[in-house]
Amino acid sequence: KKRLPEKQQLDGIRATMESKGAPLDEATEARLVESMFKVRTESKAPDFSGPGAMAELSKGNLVANYEKSWESQQAALRAETAGYLDATQQAAFQEHQTQMKDMQLMGLKMAEQMMKGGKDGGE
Repeated sequence: KKRLPEKQQLDGIRATMESKGAPLDEATEARLVESMFKVRTESKAPDFSGPGAMAELSKGNLVANYEKSWESQQAALRAETAGYLDATQQAAFQEHQTQMKDMQLMGLKMAEQMMKGGKDGGE
């Protein structure tokens, strides 16, 4: 249960890896889930999806805060995975992570716009 956010990404990660000719075996996949979980739970990054999401949203600067924390998490994740992902797998994984970032940024930008609209009286 605790690793559900990471496990939910596996289908996309698998598809990206396979499209690059760098599929993961079960053991490597399990290590990747553990690395992602470790970085997510040990980072100081704001949680825009969990129970504290509304508090984070109310702070403002959503996009800037997300991008800053994303970069920090990715550096930690690259360090975690460097020992067991080969160069092709690492590149494919980073490509997937960037796609996930772009999707999350779209949602945050929409939320930020909605909040600005609410502060301006909905105009």
